[in-house]
Amino acid sequence: MTEEKSKTGHRQRLKERFIQDETTCRTEEALLELLLTYAIRLQEVQPLAHHLLVHFGILSALREADSKNLCQFDDLKDNTSTLLKLADWLRNHYQTVLCETDLDNNNNYQLELFEPVVELAAQTAKATPFSAELPSKKPNVPVRRGSQKNPIGSEELLSLMHHRGGERYESQPVPGATLADIDWQQVDRYLERREEARLSRIPRSIDKVELLRKLELIAPQDVPTVACLLFFGKEPQKFFPFHTIKAARFVDTTVLRFLDQAIITGTVPDMIDTAFEFVQRNTRNPARIEGLRRIDEDEYPAEAVREVLANAVVHRDFTMTDSAIRCQVFSNRIEIDSPGGLLPGMTVANLLTTSRFRNRKLGELLYHIGYIEAQGTEVRRVVELMTAAGLRSPRFDDQGYSLFVTLSGPDFDVPNATTTTA
Repeated sequence: MTEEKSKTGHRQRLKERFIQDETTCRTEEALLELLLTYAIRLQEVQPLAHHLLVHFGILSALREADSKNLCQFDDLKDNTSTLLKLADWLRNHYQTVLCETDLDNNNNYQLELFEPVVELAAQTAKATPFSAELPSKKPNVPVRRGSQKNPIGSEELLSLMHHRGGERYESQPVPGATLADIDWQQVDRYLERREEARLSRIPRSIDKVELLRKLELIAPQDVPTVACLLFFGKEPQKFFPFHTIKAARFVDTTVLRFLDQAIITGTVPDMIDTAFEFVQRNTRNPARIEGLRRIDEDEYPAEAVREVLANAVVHRDFTMTDSAIRCQVFSNRIEIDSPGGLLPGMTVANLLTTSRFRNRKLGELLYHIGYIEAQGTEVRRVVELMTAAGLRSPRFDDQGYSLFVTLSGPDFDVPNATTTTA
């Protein structure tokens, strides 16, 4: 009890001194540096970092309800501009990292601020407090794996954070991109599809730039975000050459010989459409006669195939720049794998009851145009469509680096078949 009172008193004194020092700040830059300095001086810096990251959606793994108890500087909650810049600064300089073993009883992720990074932060803040670039000296950030702590590089750190649900890669501005890289005809198509799918009419006369801002697809200084260019870009692969779907139709149940193949590019909706068409032309569509009518039937439920393809895009890890989504059509099954695997807290066993989008904005846009259903229902929907067609339930296989989904066809007769990898 005495120790807790001591900590509370220490924080209160720091808070009072911060308020006094704040009056000497003549610029917002000075205020930001002061705030960062006091955050570092607190021995328990995690609560402030937690609040910032939760409040601005950088650390989505924490429950929002918890954030109310995490901020030590309550008086600063309304200083949105300063907090946002500090949150961006923390993110851009990789001061925070999710540790594989830092899970509490509620499966919430805990942050750890490491001394080498804090020291670097203090040095860098004085020179370039708002720099969007990493400092020349990269932080030597250790990540705890079991009982060991080993340093990792910036790229691996970003990938780890994104994999853990902590970094919204899709919301980041794209360096070098401008509004000229947006295909405004794609925006018109989106509005048409949205009205048709969700009966949500948006006037065609609307200012489309302002619309994309409201959708959080344009960052400050009119820079398109990753999600914006993936969904509405003129040439998405100009910025994301790794974002493709590699499709193949094989002769039989193995990958030894193929009949058809394609590397699919374009915007997210166009890629889903093209991949779906690839599956349709490479699977059987037998016909049956009812009376005088000819009825064509799909080998696989079309809606199930489209849903799985759409979810492969929504859940892929875009920081894995050496991997593509794969769609493989065999004589007895379809296999679709998406780079990144399941997010923490999700397992193959709880897929029917637990759902999280790695790329929430892409999921939102695809929902608007009817390509996926509400979050939390997509897996159940695919299961229902497959079983209603007299086929096996889809099989999900999380390999960590990738999530494999197998849709078994009418001729699938190999029990407990493993996912095929090329």
